[in-house]
Amino acid sequence: MNIRFFVILAALSLAVAGCKKDNLDDVKLMMTGDPVISIDDYVLVGSSWSLEAGGITVPEEGVGYYWNIEGVVDDNDTTDVFNFTFNENYGTYRIRCVAFSDEYYDRSTNKYVVTVDTAFNKSLNIGEVPGTGIFTDDRDGREYRYVTIGGLDWFISNLAYNKVGIPYMDSDVMWSVFGGYYTFEEAVSGYNGGQICPDGWRLPSENDWADLAASLAVRPESVDDGETYPGIVSAMMADVFFNDEKMWFYDPQSAPSNTSGFSAIPAGYYSQGQFSGLNVYSMFWSSDVYEGAASEGGVYHYIYYKNADLKMNYADTAFRASVRCVRDSSGI
Repeated sequence: MNIRFFVILAALSLAVAGCKKDNLDDVKLMMTGDPVISIDDYVLVGSSWSLEAGGITVPEEGVGYYWNIEGVVDDNDTTDVFNFTFNENYGTYRIRCVAFSDEYYDRSTNKYVVTVDTAFNKSLNIGEVPGTGIFTDDRDGREYRYVTIGGLDWFISNLAYNKVGIPYMDSDVMWSVFGGYYTFEEAVSGYNGGQICPDGWRLPSENDWADLAASLAVRPESVDDGETYPGIVSAMMADVFFNDEKMWFYDPQSAPSNTSGFSAIPAGYYSQGQFSGLNVYSMFWSSDVYEGAASEGGVYHYIYYKNADLKMNYADTAFRASVRCVRDSSGI
């Protein structure tokens, strides 16, 4: 009886040991690191890219990579250097990179990239704006459309002078979409020590903003303190779409009509190391210094989607907002 028991026990032990060995043979190790996809968040439609694989630190050798982009490169492309060209239509694409190696589990990274068409009224569509002129900035050849409001010509797009300032999400193509985000110091001294606007144009002063408000106000006498211009923002706001998505959040108090042609877009602002306020705020620098601030700062005017009034505030030197340029109208 005892002998039979020990024989059975030994057989079971061998069987269990064999199962454990088989299970261990199936176990894989975990890689260290993640595949790197080094590309801007926003890129130009039809642009070509060459992405180099990397990012895995363990194992140090024997790592391969494959890539795909739905709608662009649907089949897995196994390569260390991934070459591809985006479609000519704007949209959002997912780039996927997978690292693989014998005896290791796969490791993957996904990145979503938005392609944009920078032509007028393509990716950024503000609708028709009657009565526009076109000005070419000699510094970089960039074209700006403008409208006359009262006795002043105003850009209908944000300044995009890229020798100073930053583009949205640090993606170069966005200079031509949302324009630049500038500190107050850059706005007042970013071009040869002077204001950032092109020759013949200026950064709007508080007097310029007051003239704009008086031209749009239903009751001009209500434009008094300069800190709040009542009821004018609907006339300033473009009913704008970005890649076919409506930008301004809706509120009945400030539904965009853009009757002035000013064409404000909710590009938001940059503060404390991040972009904020997209689809919610438009913010534009004035040339005036706010002398009541604890530290030197600049005056800006802003549109908030829930409020019908154009308001004034000030910010310190780290805050970044948009710039619109203005000049006295020639009447032509």
